[in-house]
Amino acid sequence: MASPIGHSLAGIVCALAGTPRSGGFWRWVCFGIFAGIAADLDFLPGLLVGDVNKYHHGFSHSIISALIFGLLASYLSRWLQASAFRTGLVGALGYGSHLLLDYLTYDGRAPYGIPLFWPLNDHYWSSPYPIFVGIKHGEPGDSLTEFVMQGLSWHNLYAIGVELALVPVMLIVWYQVSKK
Repeated sequence: MASPIGHSLAGIVCALAGTPRSGGFWRWVCFGIFAGIAADLDFLPGLLVGDVNKYHHGFSHSIISALIFGLLASYLSRWLQASAFRTGLVGALGYGSHLLLDYLTYDGRAPYGIPLFWPLNDHYWSSPYPIFVGIKHGEPGDSLTEFVMQGLSWHNLYAIGVELALVPVMLIVWYQVSKK
C-alpha cells in the first residue's frame, strides 16, 4: 500500500482545494494530513495487542468509513473557520484519497487490495494496473521490531521516491482540472 508520505500529500491537496478564502491555511494542511492518513489508524489496535498488522486493511479502508469520517470531520468546522458541509466534504475526500492511492498501489500480501464496499460485500479491490510500488510493513503476526525494520528498508525508500515523483503531479493535474 502507499506510504504515509503519499497519503499526506494527497490529503493536503484535497484540503487545499477546499480551503475557504478566509484563511486558516496551516489548519487546513494539518487537517488534510490527518484525513489522508486516518484510514491507517487501524494499526493502533494491533499495536496494543502486539500484532501491528492484525487489523490493517479492514473496514477502515472502505467508502463507508470515508463517509463516516467526513460526517465526524464536520464537527471541526469552527476550528477550520468553514461551513460544516465544506469541512465534512473535504474530510471525506481526503480520506477517500487514501483509498484511491491504496487501490492504485501493488499489494503483495493477502488479502490483496482493500474492502472498498464493506459492509455491502467482503470483496477486496485492487487495480489491475497498479501505479505505485507499495510499502512493505510486515505480515500479521510480526513483532513491532520486524514491522519497524521492514519499514526502514531500501524497498520502502524506493517506493516513497516513486510516490514523491508521481503523487504531486497527479494531484496538481487534478487540482487544476477541479478549479475550472
